[in-house]
Amino acid sequence: LAKAQGDYPDVRFLMINQGETVHTVEAFVQSQGLEFDDLLLDPASQAMQAAGARALPTTLFFDTNGRLVDAHLGELTAARLHDTLQGRLHQPPAPRTH
Repeated sequence: LAKAQGDYPDVRFLMINQGETVHTVEAFVQSQGLEFDDLLLDPASQAMQAAGARALPTTLFFDTNGRLVDAHLGELTAARLHDTLQGRLHQPPAPRTH
């Protein structure tokens, strides 16, 4: 997802960590060489319940109107991310004319 931020500049990626301390999250992010534009902490682990997620990790996809349009439970591959972004969040590209 850190790489995807650069691959999809028109999509906003929001990471939420649940239940861990600032120190733990910062140490992990730094140890992995990750950089996220938006990383929030949820020390009380309320985000999962509020979003209706059943397990972690869960990736939620919202459209530009803030409506939940898709969810993925478990590890998210680059291919699945691409397919979801193209199929659910973006209009298909217009046919090219020569």
